[in-house]
Amino acid sequence: MTKILSGNIDLKFAEQVVISNKKENFKRKGSYLFFGGLTTSKLRNLMSLVNHLYIKIHSSQNKMLTDENIDELEYMKVKFYYEAGREKTVKLFIEQTRLIEKIDEVIQAGTKKEFIEFSRYFEALVAYAKYYGMGDK
Repeated sequence: MTKILSGNIDLKFAEQVVISNKKENFKRKGSYLFFGGLTTSKLRNLMSLVNHLYIKIHSSQNKMLTDENIDELEYMKVKFYYEAGREKTVKLFIEQTRLIEKIDEVIQAGTKKEFIEFSRYFEALVAYAKYYGMGDK
């Protein structure tokens, strides 16, 4: 499987991980489950955490993340862990997509560029899941 390279995200990995976690939903003909049944609403909730921070960081003139940005990334990571602890599907999603590892890379690099790449990676995961048939029907 393709790797997420530090400082450079391979968006093909996003597509590959979504496809490899796509299973036919036998309860509903013609629909698919992703990451063991992760719902669109749960995925949107996780995406809203990323988007909230993206708005702050993207509009900033700083090339480096502020201490406040780093604190918010750490808190977002805690929220991801919490949701993963509540639902197996979220845990599978976070593990398979290596989101925590990528957040740690963003924190370590401390740059706006690294965070924007992370945001694009997350957006690609959502886009590929929708493209390949994810939906709450």
